[in-house]
Amino acid sequence: MNARRFAPSRATLLILGFALLPACDFEVVPGRDERPLPSRRGYALYRSSEIVGDPVYLATFDAEDSPSFNQANCEDTARLATENAARYPAKLRYFCLER
Repeated sequence: MNARRFAPSRATLLILGFALLPACDFEVVPGRDERPLPSRRGYALYRSSEIVGDPVYLATFDAEDSPSFNQANCEDTARLATENAARYPAKLRYFCLER
């Protein structure tokens, strides 16, 4: 039997991950050695929600590089996720806000 293997690209995996996020439930449990995050200027990625009404927080882009680096990465991710979400009936929109 000669089966073709499917090798997804990184972009495909990223988009699939964002498609599955609405079905996931995350809980953060603080550890004993949890330290406060450094106060860096970053951007947060959010997803619109038709059910809750308030935006749903997904990720923070706060690398030590320039703020424009964080903003560009966040906006690229939001654009890709919004384009992917357009293929589905739910009207989801991904966007970035400065934090």
